[in-house]
Amino acid sequence: MKWKSHREVTIALAEDLGLDISQRERMVEGSVYPDKVGMGKAKGKSSIFGVPLTYPHHKETNERIRQILLRMRSSILDGQKIDPFDIGCLAHLIQDRAVFPYSHSNFEQFELEIAKYRVKNEWRNPTAVPTVDGRILNALPNILTIDNPNDPEAALKEGYDESLLILKSLLQPPNLPSDLQPIYERTKKSISSKIILRYAYWFLTYLNPLAPVNAYLDRKAIANQNIVKRYGFAKEGAIWKGTLSILACLIAWGAWWGFWCLLPLIGQILTAWIKIPIELMRNLEWFNFEK
Repeated sequence: MKWKSHREVTIALAEDLGLDISQRERMVEGSVYPDKVGMGKAKGKSSIFGVPLTYPHHKETNERIRQILLRMRSSILDGQKIDPFDIGCLAHLIQDRAVFPYSHSNFEQFELEIAKYRVKNEWRNPTAVPTVDGRILNALPNILTIDNPNDPEAALKEGYDESLLILKSLLQPPNLPSDLQPIYERTKKSISSKIILRYAYWFLTYLNPLAPVNAYLDRKAIANQNIVKRYGFAKEGAIWKGTLSILACLIAWGAWWGFWCLLPLIGQILTAWIKIPIELMRNLEWFNFEK
Protein backbone atom coordinates (compact mmCIF):
# COMPACT_ATOMS: atom_id res chain seq x y z
CA MET A 1 0.00 0.00 0.00
CA LYS A 2 0.96 3.64 -0.46
CA TRP A 3 1.79 5.59 2.68
CA LYS A 4 -1.49 7.45 2.27
CA SER A 5 -3.40 4.16 2.50
CA HIS A 6 -1.33 2.89 5.44
CA ARG A 7 -2.02 6.11 7.33
CA GLU A 8 -5.70 6.02 6.41
CA VAL A 9 -6.16 2.49 7.70
CA THR A 10 -3.98 2.96 10.78
CA ILE A 11 -5.73 6.15 11.93
CA ALA A 12 -8.99 4.19 12.00
CA LEU A 13 -7.31 1.24 13.76
CA ALA A 14 -5.75 3.43 16.44
CA GLU A 15 -9.11 5.03 17.19
CA ASP A 16 -10.89 1.67 17.26
CA LEU A 17 -8.26 0.25 19.63
CA GLY A 18 -8.95 3.12 22.04
CA LEU A 19 -5.52 4.77 21.89
CA ASP A 20 -5.14 8.38 23.02
CA ILE A 21 -4.06 11.11 20.63
CA SER A 22 -0.31 10.85 21.29
CA GLN A 23 -0.43 7.06 20.99
CA ARG A 24 -2.38 7.33 17.74
CA GLU A 25 0.23 9.63 16.26
CA ARG A 26 2.97 7.24 17.31
CA MET A 27 1.15 4.26 15.76
CA VAL A 28 0.54 6.12 12.49
CA GLU A 29 4.22 7.06 12.38
CA GLY A 30 5.12 3.39 12.71
CA SER A 31 2.67 2.39 9.97
CA VAL A 32 4.94 3.82 7.24
CA TYR A 33 8.29 3.09 8.90
CA PRO A 34 8.95 -0.36 7.33
CA ASP A 35 8.96 1.26 3.89
CA LYS A 36 11.53 3.79 5.12
CA VAL A 37 13.69 0.89 6.30
CA GLY A 38 13.32 -0.82 2.91
CA MET A 39 14.32 2.37 1.08
CA GLY A 40 17.29 2.97 3.35
CA LYS A 41 15.76 6.21 4.68
CA ALA A 42 15.04 5.08 8.22
CA LYS A 43 16.65 7.11 10.99
CA GLY A 44 16.68 4.46 13.65
CA LYS A 45 16.15 0.75 14.14
CA SER A 46 15.75 -1.68 11.26
CA SER A 47 13.86 -4.29 13.28
CA ILE A 48 11.23 -4.64 16.02
CA PHE A 49 11.45 -7.32 18.69
CA GLY A 50 14.46 -8.72 16.85
CA VAL A 51 12.51 -9.26 13.62
CA PRO A 52 13.86 -7.35 10.57
CA LEU A 53 11.65 -4.88 8.74
CA THR A 54 13.73 -4.97 5.56
CA TYR A 55 12.35 -5.85 2.13
CA PRO A 56 10.71 -7.92 0.88
CA HIS A 57 7.79 -7.47 3.26
CA HIS A 58 5.08 -7.74 0.63
CA LYS A 59 5.56 -11.49 0.38
CA GLU A 60 6.84 -14.43 2.42
CA THR A 61 6.19 -12.43 5.59
CA ASN A 62 3.72 -14.67 7.44
CA GLU A 63 6.48 -16.12 9.59
CA ARG A 64 7.87 -12.65 10.25
CA ILE A 65 4.45 -11.47 11.42
CA ARG A 66 4.07 -14.61 13.53
CA GLN A 67 7.40 -14.00 15.27
CA ILE A 68 6.52 -10.38 16.02
CA LEU A 69 3.16 -11.45 17.43
CA LEU A 70 4.75 -14.08 19.69
CA ARG A 71 7.40 -11.70 20.99
CA MET A 72 4.97 -8.83 21.51
CA ARG A 73 2.58 -11.15 23.30
CA SER A 74 5.40 -12.43 25.50
CA SER A 75 6.11 -8.83 26.54
CA ILE A 76 2.43 -8.31 27.32
CA LEU A 77 2.41 -11.45 29.49
CA ASP A 78 5.43 -10.02 31.34
CA GLY A 79 3.46 -6.85 32.08
CA GLN A 80 5.35 -4.63 29.64
CA LYS A 81 3.78 -1.87 27.57
CA ILE A 82 4.02 -2.16 23.79
CA ASP A 83 5.15 0.98 21.98
CA PRO A 84 2.34 2.07 19.60
CA PHE A 85 5.09 2.75 17.05
CA ASP A 86 5.92 -0.97 16.99
CA ILE A 87 2.21 -1.81 16.69
CA GLY A 88 2.08 0.50 13.69
CA CYS A 89 5.04 -1.33 12.09
CA LEU A 90 3.23 -4.63 12.60
CA ALA A 91 0.04 -3.14 11.12
CA HIS A 92 2.04 -2.13 8.02
CA LEU A 93 3.20 -5.70 7.43
CA ILE A 94 -0.34 -7.03 7.87
CA GLN A 95 -1.83 -4.43 5.53
CA ASP A 96 0.71 -5.15 2.81
CA ARG A 97 -0.49 -8.76 2.72
CA ALA A 98 -3.77 -7.50 1.22
CA VAL A 99 -2.01 -6.26 -1.94
CA PHE A 100 0.24 -7.65 -4.66
CA PRO A 101 3.93 -8.25 -3.93
CA TYR A 102 6.38 -5.70 -5.30
CA SER A 103 7.44 -8.05 -8.11
CA HIS A 104 3.90 -8.35 -9.49
CA SER A 105 3.21 -6.54 -12.77
CA ASN A 106 0.10 -4.85 -11.34
CA PHE A 107 1.73 -3.79 -8.07
CA GLU A 108 2.08 -0.05 -8.73
CA GLN A 109 -1.26 0.46 -10.47
CA PHE A 110 -3.19 -1.46 -7.83
CA GLU A 111 -1.66 0.59 -5.03
CA LEU A 112 -2.47 3.82 -6.86
CA GLU A 113 -6.08 2.67 -7.19
CA ILE A 114 -6.30 1.75 -3.50
CA ALA A 115 -5.02 5.22 -2.53
CA LYS A 116 -8.15 6.76 -4.09
CA TYR A 117 -10.36 5.27 -1.37
CA ARG A 118 -10.90 5.98 2.31
CA VAL A 119 -11.98 3.81 5.24
CA LYS A 120 -15.76 4.03 5.50
CA ASN A 121 -17.55 4.46 8.81
CA GLU A 122 -19.86 1.56 8.02
CA TRP A 123 -16.84 -0.75 7.94
CA ARG A 124 -15.94 0.14 11.48
CA ASN A 125 -17.62 -1.92 14.17
CA PRO A 126 -14.77 -3.09 16.41
CA THR A 127 -17.09 -4.78 18.91
CA ALA A 128 -18.24 -7.11 16.13
CA VAL A 129 -14.66 -8.21 15.37
CA PRO A 130 -13.82 -11.34 17.38
CA THR A 131 -10.90 -11.53 19.78
CA VAL A 132 -9.12 -14.78 19.00
CA ASP A 133 -6.91 -16.73 21.40
CA GLY A 134 -3.69 -18.54 20.44
CA ARG A 135 -5.51 -19.98 17.43
CA ILE A 136 -4.69 -16.69 15.67
CA LEU A 137 -1.14 -17.93 15.09
CA ASN A 138 -2.18 -21.00 13.12
CA ALA A 139 -4.88 -19.00 11.33
CA LEU A 140 -2.41 -16.49 9.87
CA PRO A 141 -1.97 -18.32 6.52
CA ASN A 142 -5.74 -18.07 5.99
CA ILE A 143 -6.00 -14.48 7.18
CA LEU A 144 -3.00 -13.01 5.37
CA THR A 145 -4.16 -13.57 1.80
CA ILE A 146 -4.94 -11.37 -1.17
CA ASP A 147 -8.71 -11.84 -1.31
CA ASN A 148 -9.54 -8.86 -3.54
CA PRO A 149 -6.96 -8.61 -6.34
CA ASN A 150 -9.42 -6.87 -8.68
CA ASP A 151 -11.19 -4.55 -6.23
CA PRO A 152 -8.97 -1.83 -4.71
CA GLU A 153 -11.62 -0.53 -2.29
CA ALA A 154 -12.27 -4.05 -1.02
CA ALA A 155 -8.51 -4.51 -0.64
CA LEU A 156 -8.37 -1.42 1.57
CA LYS A 157 -11.19 -2.82 3.68
CA GLU A 158 -9.40 -6.17 3.81
CA GLY A 159 -6.27 -4.49 5.15
CA TYR A 160 -8.34 -2.77 7.83
CA ASP A 161 -10.33 -5.88 8.81
CA GLU A 162 -7.33 -8.19 9.01
CA SER A 163 -5.27 -5.67 10.97
CA LEU A 164 -8.06 -5.09 13.50
CA LEU A 165 -8.64 -8.82 14.01
CA ILE A 166 -4.96 -9.55 14.61
CA LEU A 167 -4.25 -6.48 16.75
CA LYS A 168 -7.33 -6.98 18.94
CA SER A 169 -6.23 -10.55 19.54
CA LEU A 170 -2.68 -9.45 20.32
CA LEU A 171 -3.67 -6.71 22.77
CA GLN A 172 -6.28 -8.61 24.77
CA PRO A 173 -5.75 -9.04 28.55
CA PRO A 174 -2.88 -11.39 29.47
CA ASN A 175 -4.68 -13.69 31.90
CA LEU A 176 -6.42 -16.92 30.91
CA PRO A 177 -10.11 -16.20 30.09
CA SER A 178 -12.67 -17.24 32.69
CA ASP A 179 -14.18 -19.94 30.47
CA LEU A 180 -10.81 -21.73 30.38
CA GLN A 181 -10.12 -21.47 34.11
CA PRO A 182 -12.07 -24.65 35.10
CA ILE A 183 -10.23 -26.62 32.39
CA TYR A 184 -6.92 -25.29 33.66
CA GLU A 185 -7.65 -26.13 37.31
CA ARG A 186 -8.63 -29.71 36.43
CA THR A 187 -5.52 -30.14 34.30
CA LYS A 188 -3.25 -28.68 36.96
CA LYS A 189 -4.68 -31.04 39.57
CA SER A 190 -4.30 -34.05 37.27
CA ILE A 191 -0.66 -33.31 36.39
CA SER A 192 0.24 -32.57 40.02
CA SER A 193 -1.03 -36.01 41.02
CA LYS A 194 1.23 -37.81 38.52
CA ILE A 195 4.38 -37.49 40.61
CA ILE A 196 6.01 -40.79 39.57
CA LEU A 197 5.26 -40.16 35.90
CA ARG A 198 6.81 -36.69 36.06
CA TYR A 199 9.96 -37.88 37.81
CA ALA A 200 10.28 -40.72 35.30
CA TYR A 201 10.08 -38.27 32.40
CA TRP A 202 12.98 -36.14 33.67
CA PHE A 203 15.03 -39.19 34.71
CA LEU A 204 14.71 -40.92 31.34
CA THR A 205 15.13 -37.75 29.29
CA TYR A 206 18.26 -36.46 31.00
CA LEU A 207 20.29 -39.35 32.43
CA ASN A 208 21.77 -40.21 29.02
CA PRO A 209 24.27 -38.85 26.44
CA LEU A 210 21.56 -36.80 24.69
CA ALA A 211 20.87 -34.67 27.78
CA PRO A 212 22.45 -31.41 26.42
CA VAL A 213 20.43 -31.51 23.20
CA ASN A 214 17.24 -32.47 25.04
CA ALA A 215 17.82 -29.60 27.46
CA TYR A 216 17.94 -27.19 24.51
CA LEU A 217 14.73 -28.64 23.07
CA ASP A 218 13.14 -28.47 26.53
CA ARG A 219 14.36 -24.96 27.30
CA LYS A 220 10.84 -23.48 27.51
CA ALA A 221 9.69 -26.32 29.76
CA ILE A 222 12.72 -25.98 32.03
CA ALA A 223 12.34 -22.20 32.33
CA ASN A 224 8.62 -22.29 33.13
CA GLN A 225 7.45 -22.52 36.74
CA ASN A 226 3.82 -23.21 35.86
CA ILE A 227 3.31 -26.98 35.94
CA VAL A 228 0.76 -27.06 33.11
CA LYS A 229 2.88 -24.93 30.80
CA ARG A 230 6.02 -26.86 31.72
CA TYR A 231 4.61 -30.19 30.58
CA GLY A 232 2.77 -28.59 27.70
CA PHE A 233 6.10 -27.37 26.31
CA ALA A 234 7.64 -30.79 27.05
CA LYS A 235 4.89 -32.45 25.01
CA GLU A 236 5.38 -29.98 22.13
CA GLY A 237 8.98 -31.14 21.68
CA ALA A 238 8.26 -34.86 22.16
CA ILE A 239 8.49 -35.80 18.48
CA TRP A 240 11.86 -34.05 18.01
CA LYS A 241 13.34 -35.63 21.15
CA GLY A 242 11.97 -39.06 20.31
CA THR A 243 13.27 -38.91 16.75
CA LEU A 244 16.68 -37.79 17.96
CA SER A 245 16.74 -40.75 20.37
CA ILE A 246 16.03 -43.24 17.59
CA LEU A 247 18.63 -41.73 15.26
CA ALA A 248 21.29 -41.77 17.99
CA CYS A 249 20.53 -45.42 18.72
CA LEU A 250 20.84 -46.34 15.03
CA ILE A 251 24.13 -44.47 14.74
CA ALA A 252 25.46 -46.31 17.80
CA TRP A 253 25.19 -49.67 15.98
CA GLY A 254 25.16 -51.76 19.13
CA ALA A 255 27.64 -49.68 21.13
CA TRP A 256 27.06 -49.62 24.88
CA TRP A 257 25.82 -46.03 24.81
CA GLY A 258 23.20 -46.83 22.17
CA PHE A 259 20.88 -48.33 24.79
CA TRP A 260 21.09 -45.18 26.89
CA CYS A 261 20.07 -43.12 23.87
CA LEU A 262 16.75 -44.98 23.82
CA LEU A 263 15.82 -43.75 27.28
CA PRO A 264 14.60 -40.33 26.06
CA LEU A 265 12.26 -42.12 23.65
CA ILE A 266 10.64 -43.87 26.60
CA GLY A 267 10.42 -40.51 28.35
CA GLN A 268 8.61 -38.98 25.41
CA ILE A 269 6.17 -41.90 25.27
CA LEU A 270 5.35 -41.22 28.91
CA THR A 271 4.15 -37.72 28.00
CA ALA A 272 1.16 -39.38 26.31
CA TRP A 273 -0.18 -40.04 29.81
CA ILE A 274 0.09 -36.36 30.68
CA LYS A 275 -3.18 -35.05 29.29
CA ILE A 276 -3.37 -31.36 28.45
CA PRO A 277 -6.51 -30.19 26.59
CA ILE A 278 -6.02 -28.54 23.21
CA GLU A 279 -7.60 -25.34 24.58
CA LEU A 280 -4.59 -24.96 26.87
CA MET A 281 -1.95 -26.32 24.48
CA ARG A 282 -2.70 -23.68 21.86
CA ASN A 283 -2.48 -20.93 24.51
CA LEU A 284 0.82 -21.85 26.17
CA GLU A 285 2.41 -18.67 24.84
CA TRP A 286 -0.74 -16.57 24.60
CA PHE A 287 -1.99 -16.30 28.20
CA ASN A 288 -0.72 -16.32 31.75
CA PHE A 289 -2.28 -19.37 33.39
CA GLU A 290 -1.87 -18.00 36.92
CA LYS A 291 -3.05 -14.51 37.84
